[in-house]
Amino acid sequence: MTVAWGQRRKTNSMDEISPENWVYIHYGLILSITTAQVVVVYLLRKSTHPPAGLTLYTVVLVASFLGWAGLTLFHAETIIYAVYSSAYALVTIGFLGSVVVEYQRHLIALATEDPLTRLLNRRGLSEALNVSLATAARHSLSTSAIMIDIDHFKKINDNFGHDTGDLVIRQIAEQLSTMARGSDTIARVGGEEYLLVLPDTQLNAARVLAERIRSTIDENPLLVNRQTIHITVSIGVACVEGAVNLSELSESADRAMYLAKRGGRNRVASLEHKPVQITTETVNT
Repeated sequence: MTVAWGQRRKTNSMDEISPENWVYIHYGLILSITTAQVVVVYLLRKSTHPPAGLTLYTVVLVASFLGWAGLTLFHAETIIYAVYSSAYALVTIGFLGSVVVEYQRHLIALATEDPLTRLLNRRGLSEALNVSLATAARHSLSTSAIMIDIDHFKKINDNFGHDTGDLVIRQIAEQLSTMARGSDTIARVGGEEYLLVLPDTQLNAARVLAERIRSTIDENPLLVNRQTIHITVSIGVACVEGAVNLSELSESADRAMYLAKRGGRNRVASLEHKPVQITTETVNT
C-alpha cells in the first residue's frame, strides 16, 4: 500500500505540470540561452580583437530567435514547443561554438604573427622551427640564417611619414615571401628587421640567396604619390652545422648584418660556425 501510494503521488505531481507550465519552462530555457548568447557576443565585441565571424553569428542569433518566437506563437502544442526550442538551442550553441573556436585561432595567430606583414614573429618562428632544428641536430645538417635590415629607415619615416614606412615594411615582406623557398621560414623580428632561417642550407647557398634579395630590393624602388623612394638593405648571413640554438644563430646573423652596415650598407656579410673536430694523434719525439 505504501509503494502504491508513493507511485500515485509522483504521478499526480507530474500531472500538475500543465501544458501551459511546460510552455513557460521552454520560454524560460530559451530566454536564458539567449541572454547568455547576448552577453558572450557583447564581451567578444568589446575585446581588443573581436573574431571575424562575430557579425554573421549575431545575425544568425537574431534570426533564429525571431524564427523560434514566430513559430511558437502559432503552435500551442507542447511537443511543438519542445522541437522548436531544441532546434533553436542547437543552432545558437553550434554557432557560438564555431565563433569561439575561430576566436581562439585568432588569438593564436596574434601570438605568433606580425600584424603588419602577416609574417611570423619571434615566438612563431621558434615554434615553426622545432622539427627542422631537431632534424638538423640528428643528422648534422647545416642551418643558415639571413638577417635583413632596412638602411636609413628612420629617414624614410621622418621624410615620408610612418604610413609610407609601413608600406616599405610590407613591400619587403612580400618580396621575401616571393624569393624564399617553401622550406624556408621568414619572420619579422624587429621594427625594420627580418630573419630568414634556411634548413639544410650551407653558407654559400645562403649567401647567393642573400645577394639576390639585396639586388632585388635595390632595383625595385617604392612608388608613393608619384614619388620614387629608393630602398636598400644590409644583410648578414650565418651558418651552423649540427645542433642549432636559434638565439645564437640569430645573434650571429645579426653580427654579420652589422658588419655589412659598417662596410657601407647595401651589401652582404657572413659568419660561419663549424664544429671543432678533436682527434687523438700520437706525437713522436
